[in-house]
Amino acid sequence: MPAIVVSPFTPRASVSNVVFDHTSIIKTVLLRFCASGGQIPDMGARVTHANHLGSTLTLPAGRPPTPLQAFNHAVDRITSWRAEVFRSRVLIEPLTEAADPRNLSDLQEQVLAAKKVVRARGLPEGQP
Repeated sequence: MPAIVVSPFTPRASVSNVVFDHTSIIKTVLLRFCASGGQIPDMGARVTHANHLGSTLTLPAGRPPTPLQAFNHAVDRITSWRAEVFRSRVLIEPLTEAADPRNLSDLQEQVLAAKKVVRARGLPEGQP
């Protein structure tokens, strides 16, 4: 079964000639998280005889992210932050003070006064 193993613990451009199958992933997870006294839970003969992916994970510490990965992470963080700022400014702040007619700004009071003048001069309700 051809496979590509992508991990920060795999050396770049390395090739393994070990034969893996679909249950190799299961065996790797069992060895990493479920081994008790060197023994893994019995998951059947196929898992027992499968090669685990440990032979491909040979780096002692994970490789740092590539510059492109770091850039994409930074872009995602900035985009998320800007969206949060936008939501707080557009959706939350205008609703807090402007919703209460006792807290109108000077501009809002002038707009309401101009509306009254225009209505008094004959512009019917429902017109902009």
